[in-house]
Parts: sequence; structure tokens; C-alpha cells
Amino acid sequence: MITQIKLQGDSAQDAHILFIPNKTIECEELLQESGFYFEDRIKSFQLDLLLLEDDLLSMELPENFLHYTLQDDDAYKVMVQKSINRIEKTSGLIKYKYAKGNVSAQIINRLKSDQQRASSEQANVVSFDAEFDCLIMLDRNIDMVSPFCIQQVYEGMLDETFGIKTTMINVETKILNSKVEEGKSDYTELFLNNEDFLFKDIRGMSLSGIGAETRKQMKEITEVMKEKDNPTNITELSKYVNKVKSMNIAKRKELLDYHINMASYIRTT
Repeated sequence: MITQIKLQGDSAQDAHILFIPNKTIECEELLQESGFYFEDRIKSFQLDLLLLEDDLLSMELPENFLHYTLQDDDAYKVMVQKSINRIEKTSGLIKYKYAKGNVSAQIINRLKSDQQRASSEQANVVSFDAEFDCLIMLDRNIDMVSPFCIQQVYEGMLDETFGIKTTMINVETKILNSKVEEGKSDYTELFLNNEDFLFKDIRGMSLSGIGAETRKQMKEITEVMKEKDNPTNITELSKYVNKVKSMNIAKRKELLDYHINMASYIRTT
């Protein structure tokens, strides 16, 4: 980065630097040594917690355990602590905090110390009811076996086969639709979250369980489609149309086709 700034020549003095998720002491020292440290033009953006689901926040730090274990880089501890502080600022102080592992215990102790310090300094501040009663933190090294286990549920198999990145996968279109001409290698992006009402129901199932659930839903769709000739007047027709809309038949059938085809592909690979 410093080399790129130098290549800008005289305009380098107007450069602005934005660190994500935060600036480190090492980076500041390097900038000072190079003569490019201008405090008013160096900012940090705390991009820590990403909303992946309506009930799931992620820091998306897949290599933090590697850096800490092999490179003795514990910068992520501060990031985790700040992210919990943000949750408590918006959702209220978490009353019960438990830790399993040395790193988790360190972070919890820091949080408690900061909370006690803030309480003594702001004794008259009125607190509001917290949305969360309990926080449980676990170190990765208390369970080194689980990451090596074979996936048995549909969501895990999708991750092993296609690679889920921030709830999204890229799947070859010919896998999703067998009618695609052979030789075409375009890809389709699919979002795997609770907005996909079928995936919400089957994400934790085995492949055999998925078969039973998809057959059940296909039967429901077929029965509704058979009713299209039953209405004999405007009132009955209006009720039928509302029923089809509420079930979102077209979208449901498309999702069924996608997941049936992906499950069949996983089963045969």
C-alpha cells in the first residue's frame, strides 16, 4: 500500500486511508516511518458483525485461529470484544457471560472489567432491559474434531460440494436445470437463507429426509393445481386465486426443482 501511495508522486500527500475493520499499531508505525502518517486522513471502519440470517451474525474471520495459533497474532481478540460491546450498546447489557477456554475467558474478563468501570463512572445512567440474557463463548481449540467430521445434513453437504460464502453458492446451471444444453458452463447464484422457505425447512435434514419432505410438498402443489377446474363462480375462483398466491406456487415449484436437483447431484458425486 505504501508503495502504491509513493507512485502517486505529489498527489500522495492528499491520500486518504481507510482501514477495515481497524487500524493496527504496526500499520501506524510503518506509515510514520514512510512519512505518510496524517492522522486526519487515516480512518478505520469497524466492519465486524455481518447479518447473514435473521438469527445469525458472523464476523467472517475464517483464518483468525490459524493466525493466532501459528503466528501468535491475537488482534482478533480486540475485534471480538468490540463486536460484543456493539451488541450490548444496541441490545442492552448481557447479564450472564460464560467462557470455555483461555481466550474466551480473557475476553469475558475484559468485558466485565469495562462494564464495572463504566458503571462506576456513569452511576446515574438508566439502563434498559437487555434482549439477550446469556452469552456463551467457546474457544475453537476445545473441540478440534468437529471440523474434520463428515457432513450429514443438507446444508453441510452443500458447503462441501459447492462452498457456501456468506449464504451464497455458485452452481452450474445444468445441475439446476437438466434441459440446459450440454457444453454450456454458466453458473447460477443461489442465496441459502431463511427467505428460501424450502431451504429453511430442509437445511438440517439428511438426504433421505429431504426426499420425503420434497415429495410431500410436490403432492401439495399437485393437489392445488388439480383444483383449478373446481370453481363454479366468481367467489370460488377468487378464493382459489388467493390460495395460489398465498402458497406462491411458481416460486415454490422453482425452489423444489433446484433443491431436488442439487440433492441428486450430491448423492451421485
